[in-house]
Amino acid sequence: MERRRQLDIHIEGSTFGNQVAIGNAGPVNQSSGPAHPAQAAADALVRLVAEHLSEFEPAARAKVRRDALEVQAELREPDPDRSRIRAALERIGQRAATVLPVAGAAAEILSLFTG
Repeated sequence: MERRRQLDIHIEGSTFGNQVAIGNAGPVNQSSGPAHPAQAAADALVRLVAEHLSEFEPAARAKVRRDALEVQAELREPDPDRSRIRAALERIGQRAATVLPVAGAAAEILSLFTG
């Protein structure tokens, strides 16, 4: 009778696909990274909008939040609509003129599409 021992191997990967196996009885995790290079910046933009929301004019808060979420969602699409992203980022930039962290994050993403 053949006796087999089952080994669980822990593997982790980076966005470049490097993998490392660590020990016995560990889980396997692998990710392919962001779908678009600007995805991480869009995630940061959504976080910054949430952190600085009280600094916006009350009438602009929901619009800025909606535009940031639209940019984030569009960048997750297999073929993101660049004109929708650009328009949303321009609106955020106009509304965030006095909220520098948010304006800077929007400008950074916009530069990826125009520069």
